[in-house]
Amino acid sequence: SIANSTTTYECIRYNIGGLLLMCTIEAAVAGASIMMARAESKSQRAFAEEAAREQREQIKDERTQLLIETTQDTNLRKEQMLETLATNRSLLSPSGMTEGSMSFQAFLSSNKSKVKRDLNAIALNAANTRRELSYKATDVERTLLASKIKARGEFNKALLKGGATLYTEYDGYRNPKTPETKEGG
Repeated sequence: SIANSTTTYECIRYNIGGLLLMCTIEAAVAGASIMMARAESKSQRAFAEEAAREQREQIKDERTQLLIETTQDTNLRKEQMLETLATNRSLLSPSGMTEGSMSFQAFLSSNKSKVKRDLNAIALNAANTRRELSYKATDVERTLLASKIKARGEFNKALLKGGATLYTEYDGYRNPKTPETKEGG
């Protein structure tokens, strides 16, 4: 009877030790999974931030380029107008038209309205391009936010899974299943 109780005690001690080791391994794996998920989440967020930063820089460069091109186009059109005006003056003065005459003023007014239409078209095209760049900038921020939310969601999923594993292992350690409870119930 004493020999049987010693053997039973050794068997129980071995089973409890194995259970503890198994619980410890499962807990370590769950903890490591959570830590890896956190590192992955941080990495994904950092990658998304870097991509957004690069896209913001590109949009900023495009805006600067647009401003330069618009200014160049406007200045070119104004120079063309001044050249045309100088040419018209030189062509019309031998015919007796002076800058004060009604004919010359009508001709000048016609040229001015054409230049204004051209300058308005340049400004409208620039405004449309600025609007497109604003939409592009908004899309960059939305994509960044979506990436962050996705990374956070994946981390939360891994955290819940690891937490559930830890709880299951803790519950099994706290209330071990003995052969009698498994068979009886």
